[in-house]
Amino acid sequence: MAKLQLSLRARIFLSMMILIIITFLLTGGILTYHFQKEEEQYHKERLKRKEYAIRASIDYFLTPYKEGMTEKEIPEMFTDKICEISDIHNLDIVIYSVSGYLLIASDEEVIDDGILPLKLSGNTLYQVLNKNKTLGRITKGQEEYLSSYSVLYNENNRPVAIICLPYYLDLKAIPDQDVQFIRTLGVIYLMLFVAAVVIAYLLSNYITSSLRTVGERLKEIRLNRRNEKLEWKSGDEIGDLVDEYNRMVEDLEESAVLLAKSERETAWKEMARQVAHEIKNPLTPMRLMVQYMDNTLKTDEPEKLHEHTQAMIDQIDAMSSIAEAFSRFSDMPEYNKERVDLNSLLATSSTMYPNLRIKYHELDHAVYAIVDRELVVRVLNNLIKNAEQAIPEGVEPKIEIGLNEGDTAATIWVKDNGSGIAEDKKDKIFEPSFTTKNTGMGMGLAIVRTIVDGLDGKISFETKVGEGTVFYIEFKKA
Repeated sequence: MAKLQLSLRARIFLSMMILIIITFLLTGGILTYHFQKEEEQYHKERLKRKEYAIRASIDYFLTPYKEGMTEKEIPEMFTDKICEISDIHNLDIVIYSVSGYLLIASDEEVIDDGILPLKLSGNTLYQVLNKNKTLGRITKGQEEYLSSYSVLYNENNRPVAIICLPYYLDLKAIPDQDVQFIRTLGVIYLMLFVAAVVIAYLLSNYITSSLRTVGERLKEIRLNRRNEKLEWKSGDEIGDLVDEYNRMVEDLEESAVLLAKSERETAWKEMARQVAHEIKNPLTPMRLMVQYMDNTLKTDEPEKLHEHTQAMIDQIDAMSSIAEAFSRFSDMPEYNKERVDLNSLLATSSTMYPNLRIKYHELDHAVYAIVDRELVVRVLNNLIKNAEQAIPEGVEPKIEIGLNEGDTAATIWVKDNGSGIAEDKKDKIFEPSFTTKNTGMGMGLAIVRTIVDGLDGKISFETKVGEGTVFYIEFKKA
């Protein structure tokens, strides 16, 4: 048999209903117990008043007979009077001797029904005569009785009899004023219960509505599109859940971007490897064959033949350089990190291009970072070459490099006075095969980005169309 599964909303609603019902039942039980105790106390006080009135009547009746009165005279004296007093006060009267034996009773049914015994127990006698016990409790089946005891003395202050008054304790009957109170309280509780049901329903909806929203959003989460965040103004547990959801969405978007980037780079590297392989294989024999033709082929115009073969060799060399660029991108070397003085490294790199007259803004002290020296040189070569190619024909090249030092990081920058990068091309500048120049395969900046990421650095740029571009490479200081 399938187990019944309740929704969170139903569980919250049922829990609140059970709590309210338990509260009502406890309140009713406490009120019932209170009324029973109050009613019992009322009967005890009423019995004491009746006892006082009956003793006053008996004492008045016995006033002429108290001198020399004995317990043997009691039955004869009370034969008629005990019933009269019992009728007046509407209460049965039973008289025992000081030794506990029954002397006389206003109604023998009290004895026959077993409400009171024919002979009082020794413990009862001891409690009445020596401990001044005045009240007792008798249980007969489902009925409860109170019994009042008092000692009858003669003129010599000697006990001659024990008067016992059995009193029926009707705790099931609730006084009219209490009944009216319970009715009023019941109406109030009914109104409160209805209000509590409505509040519980609305509260359960309020609590679960946000959870349903989160659940629906979780179902809609996809890696291939942007996922919307949730808003929750309260800083409660649901707010914590919403914050965790929003954080998960952010992490998911970052992971999706990294995954897409990794997939693109992997695909490009694989393609670059295959392209480099397929291009390199036929180039070498083609170059040798052209050189052989140039050396061995007999013609009337050897200079023209040499011109054509040299043009073919130049094209083969161009294709070879393209294959080499693909090969470098697909086969990045191992990172050999060490403590490197970036200031000295930039000074050396700036002197490698005397024809460009690179201006180096040198610092007067060493700045160290944990990087791969050869790869940083490779990055600088790519950026300087990129800067040279970005400068239009007829414009005098002005390429500058420098190093900015911060508290925890050092930033290398390369500035040119080229054409700049258009707004619609900024997002694609580091993608493989993307280029804004007429020559090259667009692999340089892709290689730079891969190297900088591998060295735990950051690369960025600032550009203005028609004025030039500045590339920034940030490394943590050693």
